[in-house]
Amino acid sequence: DEEDLEALEDISSIALQRTAQASHDATASRYDVTQAMPLPQEMAEQAIETIAQRYDRFEGIQSLTDVLQSNNALTELYLDNCCLCDKTLKIIVDGLLLGNNRSLHKLTLSKNDAFGEKASMLIKDLIISSHSVDDIAVGTTHPSVAERALLAIEQTSVLKRLDVSWNDLGQDMVQTLHDSVERNARCSLEALVLTGNTMNEQSVLIMGRMLPMPHLRLTFLDMGSCLRLTEYEDMGCKLMQ
Repeated sequence: DEEDLEALEDISSIALQRTAQASHDATASRYDVTQAMPLPQEMAEQAIETIAQRYDRFEGIQSLTDVLQSNNALTELYLDNCCLCDKTLKIIVDGLLLGNNRSLHKLTLSKNDAFGEKASMLIKDLIISSHSVDDIAVGTTHPSVAERALLAIEQTSVLKRLDVSWNDLGQDMVQTLHDSVERNARCSLEALVLTGNTMNEQSVLIMGRMLPMPHLRLTFLDMGSCLRLTEYEDMGCKLMQ
């Protein structure tokens, strides 16, 4: 936006002024903290390039959104580790929902750790409102993103596979999952990846109450690195048995 562009111009101007001042001052050291801390030329150029790439990324994401709104052939989209943030995710979600895309079934957004509270709401809206996306991966993003994805299960009959792995979710995640499934008789979840989150003895008990639910069609469950079943031998292993 205009404010960001003005800030970019100010940064560029200040960086170049400081660099010019330093180059004309033969007695000043670039690494002397008692001096005016001039910005080295290389650092200035790198900062400007980084900010410029940010705008290129927004332009690229916007182009992708245009494609999502008009393309009826794309079925899978992988955007793992793409440095997405709340703002860029909104552009993508808008492209899927406002354009009424019905061809995309799989969306992976894992390892985008810049997601925050707004992104969590966007993911929840996408799960609830999409008519076609039935496979979503948000592993290694943000705990709130994973939590709201689990909450969204209560309000969707489309979602079949969900990956919330490695999001530092605590033992409460299983209770959230249980409640969401229990309240949704139309739950269509078939595969769930909880890898790398935290479970304890109580979590295993709750999981044991959820799995037999007659309307739950879960056929794949990944709880790798969630707990040591040998620590809960009496309840954990017997329950899994």
